[in-house]
Parts: sequence; structure tokens; C-alpha cells
Amino acid sequence: GDEVKIVAGGEVLGTAKITKVEKKTLEELTDEDAKRDGFENLSQLVKALRRHYGRIGGKSKVCIISFEMQKQGEEL
Repeated sequence: GDEVKIVAGGEVLGTAKITKVEKKTLEELTDEDAKRDGFENLSQLVKALRRHYGRIGGKSKVCIISFEMQKQGEEL
């Protein structure tokens, strides 16, 4: 897997190795997908996606990227 920088709010938080990339439609997402992403359930994830991207429907495509953190903060 490729190594990437993890950036939030313009700050580099660390580096990570991509371990898996999945493509699904919004309607194919599961509660398990939502929980892996830090949400309590699928409904919360969909609500967050709609806030961020606006109007998205069941056939909208999403990409799920799994990664392992490699270095964080001062380790960089």
C-alpha cells in the first residue's frame, strides 16, 4: 500500500499506509462501515455525508479507504 500524509485543518497529523480501498454505493453501506469510521450507526454516517457533500442518493458512489497509521506528531 501507498504511504500518505494525514492532514486535518491544514495540520499534518501523521503518515499512514493504505491497506484497502473499497467502492460501494451509498445504499450498500452498512452499520459496520459506519462504526469503523467512528459513527454510532449508518444513519449518522449518511447524515454527515449529506452535510458535507449536499444532495447524494442511494446510487451515489463512495470510496472507503482503510489505513494503518505509521508515524504521528513528533515522530515525523
